Amino acid sequence: MEGGAIAVPWYRGISFKVSAVIVALVVATVAVVGWIFLTSLHRYTEGVLKSRGRYIATTLAQQAVEPILYEDRVALLKLIESFQPEAGELSAEAAIVAYAEIRDRDGRPLVEAGRTATPPAVAISVGPGVMVADHGGLVFEVAAPVVVKGVAIGQVRVGVSRALARGRLRSLAGQIALLLALAASLAATATVLLSRRFIRPLVQMIRGARRIGEGGWGTQIGVHTHDETGELAATFNEMSVRLQQAFEEIHRTQTQLIQSERLSILGSFAAHLAHELKNPLTSIKLSMQAMGEVGFDGCLDPEERELILNDVAHMDEVITSFLAYGRRRPVVSVAVEVVPLLEEIGRRLGARGRQAGVAVELDLTPDLGRLHLDPERLSEALENVVTNAIQVTPPGGVVAVEARRLEDGGLRLAVADRGPGIAAEARVHLFEPFFTTRHGGTGLGLAIAQQGVADHGGQIEVESVVGEGTVVTITLPGGRTASGSEAAGYDGALSGQR
Repeated sequence: MEGGAIAVPWYRGISFKVSAVIVALVVATVAVVGWIFLTSLHRYTEGVLKSRGRYIATTLAQQAVEPILYEDRVALLKLIESFQPEAGELSAEAAIVAYAEIRDRDGRPLVEAGRTATPPAVAISVGPGVMVADHGGLVFEVAAPVVVKGVAIGQVRVGVSRALARGRLRSLAGQIALLLALAASLAATATVLLSRRFIRPLVQMIRGARRIGEGGWGTQIGVHTHDETGELAATFNEMSVRLQQAFEEIHRTQTQLIQSERLSILGSFAAHLAHELKNPLTSIKLSMQAMGEVGFDGCLDPEERELILNDVAHMDEVITSFLAYGRRRPVVSVAVEVVPLLEEIGRRLGARGRQAGVAVELDLTPDLGRLHLDPERLSEALENVVTNAIQVTPPGGVVAVEARRLEDGGLRLAVADRGPGIAAEARVHLFEPFFTTRHGGTGLGLAIAQQGVADHGGQIEVESVVGEGTVVTITLPGGRTASGSEAAGYDGALSGQR
């Protein structure tokens, strides 16, 4: 198997199928013709044998008249022996005579030669006074009367042998079988050569198609026959060139689209960044201008100082979010104890929740064990989700964080709040950069969370009911489970984060 292609067994190939069909047709044709020829020859031989048998019997009957009248048994014996084959004799008449017998008018045998027992057979008239008795064996009998002036004075019986004729038929059948084998061999050789000649272009086109499938746009095949195969190859080459041109055009268009998209994203980033920084900068500017006015005593009142600090904190949050989303760090997985990691994250988020009057409650099972993950990226994702939940939860409310181990070894984190919920039309845009449902948000928190979860190979899903609250579920795959010797403590795992 090469390049993902399936190797076709030889017995399923077109060459074998074409060869098998043609060889079968040739063999069947030669066999049918041979059978018809042998059948016709057998019938012809049977007719010739019976004709020769009648001739021999009538000839003996004519020559036996005088010896019978004179009761000359010696002459009769010599007469019938003259039709018996001697050693090395090739006479057609002698070769086919198995036995001969002459009887008197009462049917008593006068002389006989070569008589063998033969099964009884029904005699059939084949001429005036001539009868043929055939039992279907190697010998059939022809009987002819010995007649003088219209009076039968005896009878001649001749056994005609089929042995010579059948031997020649068997020899001929063997020659036909040899011819059949030769024809099959020649047909197989010829069809294999011809089919390879016609199939080779198909094989070249298959290889060319594989190269195109592997990215070899513009691949050409060298088939230059002046028939349908050549036309197909020319069409294939033309198609390959057009595919190359189309791919290059698509690549150019894709490059332009990517460049345009990058510029669009950059412009969107710049516009959102400018929008998010403009308001706090304007507020700070006004405060600074007030400090330069006549009569300013050099001291800011607590309210103005708090306002400036809040504006600076907001700008810091915006810039940090933009940097976190735009500077996508690769996942660096280490073996981490899950429970201590989540407890540390929970302590930080609990402090943040208390500032907003919201309780953050952890529900962790002791079987969470150890997992290979990037603690910094996971903390970032989880903190963004929980921070969003804290911001939409009214004071006195609770944000619940639940962690469960999945059957496949993965981890499921669920963050639930009792906020106002999210409308269905807004949920489809939650993970888009800069999309936010609250005033003052950057719209990057959930986008950063989704980025971190996706980089772990996990999924993040949102379920929400307007007026009841929202549940954000993070699912991380199991992957490798860390052993006790390699598991890092949460302090070491988060050391680069604090």
